[in-house]
Amino acid sequence: MVDKHKLAKTLKDIRTKLDLTLNGASEISGVSRSMINKIETAKSSPTAETLGKLSAAYRVPLSEMLSDSSKTTIRRATDIRLYRDKTKGIFRETLSPDDKGKLQLVRVKLEAGNSISYPEGAYQFIAHEQIHILLGTLILKDGVDEFILNPNDTIELTCRNACTFSAPDNSDVTYLVLTTNV
Repeated sequence: MVDKHKLAKTLKDIRTKLDLTLNGASEISGVSRSMINKIETAKSSPTAETLGKLSAAYRVPLSEMLSDSSKTTIRRATDIRLYRDKTKGIFRETLSPDDKGKLQLVRVKLEAGNSISYPEGAYQFIAHEQIHILLGTLILKDGVDEFILNPNDTIELTCRNACTFSAPDNSDVTYLVLTTNV
């Protein structure tokens, strides 16, 4: 599980390294100053969409924000870190051994009837992205294009636009995301 206190410190460290005030971070991210402060003081956990906005604004990959800073060549099942956004019904597990490596493998579960949107800036670090559906149906909107993906479907995304990932009302969807970062 991603530790909310470590995440708070990481996000504050990134913001201060960029020499951004809370007001400045709010202006470029679209996240309120008070919410950023609550996240950085571990009084509130960020939603997946908020993390996407901060990732785009800070120009830092989401995987790096959720990193445990360990560099290893193997990640045991007992070491898989889970990020959970209960409000959006999303569970994100980092499977890659090296959180800051160019190649990232993530397993995502999106509960029935939920969706998550990321701004186009959240994809600026990604050179290539593929999504492989394990269970359920994923409705993916990449800009104006919409795709309905079923088990064993794989799509390569360009995602230079804002993207929305949705699960239909009747079933959860579980999928793998494989990215290579710039």
